[in-house]
Amino acid sequence: AQYVWWPWAHWALAIFCYILAILTYIIVPSELSKAVHPEGKTDVIGSIIGITGLILFIYCWNEGPVVGWDKPYVYGVLIVSIVIIAIFIIVEMKIEEPIMPLSIWSVAGFPGVLGCMALGWSSFGIFIYYIVQFLENIHHTSPLLTTAMLTPLVIFGLIATVVVSQLYGRIPAHYLLMAAMIFF
Repeated sequence: AQYVWWPWAHWALAIFCYILAILTYIIVPSELSKAVHPEGKTDVIGSIIGITGLILFIYCWNEGPVVGWDKPYVYGVLIVSIVIIAIFIIVEMKIEEPIMPLSIWSVAGFPGVLGCMALGWSSFGIFIYYIVQFLENIHHTSPLLTTAMLTPLVIFGLIATVVVSQLYGRIPAHYLLMAAMIFF
C-alpha cells in the first residue's frame, strides 16, 4: 500500500462508498416508513441537471488555479455550468414535484443554514485534500501511514453522528449547527 500513487486515497474512498451503497440496498428494508409518501415521485431529470451543473461548476473552480484561468475551456466550463444551473432552476419551477422546491428558500433561516453547511463541507473537503498533500509530499509519509494518521477523523465523525442523533430533539438546532461549524 505504501507504493501506490496518492490519488488512490480518494479512489479507495470512492470504492468504499460504492460498497456501502450496495450494502445499503441489501440491508435497508424495502417497506416505506410513514414519513415517506409512497405516491411521491423522484425528480430524476431535475436531479441529473442539478448535479451536472454542480459538478461542472466545482470542476472549473478546481481546474482554473491548476492550469490557469486564461485557458478558454476553464471559463467555458464555468459558463456552461452556470447555464445548466439556470436550466435546473427553470425546470424546478415548472415541474410538479421538484427535487428542491424553490419555496424552501423563503423559510426563515434556510439560506443561512445552507450557506453554513456549504462552507463547512467545503472547508472539510479542502482540509482533507491538503492534509493528504502535506503529509505525503512534505513529510514524505507513506499512503498507509497517512491513512492511519487520518483514522481519528473517522472515529470522531462516527462519535459526532451518534451524539448529534441523541441530542437533536433535546437541544435547539441552532446550538447543534453552531457546534458543527466550530468542529468542521
